Amino acid sequence: MLCLLLLLSISAFGDELRGVAVRVTDGDTIVIQSGEEQYKIRLSGIDAPEIRQAFGREARAALAGQVESNAVVFVWEKKDRYGRLLGTVLLGSVNVNLEQMRGGFA
Repeated sequence: MLCLLLLLSISAFGDELRGVAVRVTDGDTIVIQSGEEQYKIRLSGIDAPEIRQAFGREARAALAGQVESNAVVFVWEKKDRYGRLLGTVLLGSVNVNLEQMRGGFA
């Protein structure tokens, strides 16, 4: 029974993608290189200003300062209508989505 509960809880988190954050598009969207593939991903649960909106450049710079050129783990739940993967970015034990909110960038 315990094994079944463990398996169910793991699948509830979604799929995991490991790679390097190679580009930050804006304050809630990055590109991850995993092997030969690149994935455009969106941080779920937050909404950062667009680049041309007030504080958009600051939001992008804050996210880039955290993840750009760093190895990250991305736990994703689904794809959005634009084909981006939606989920949570982890830098070690740091939840990057949450840090964007804590910093006031999302």
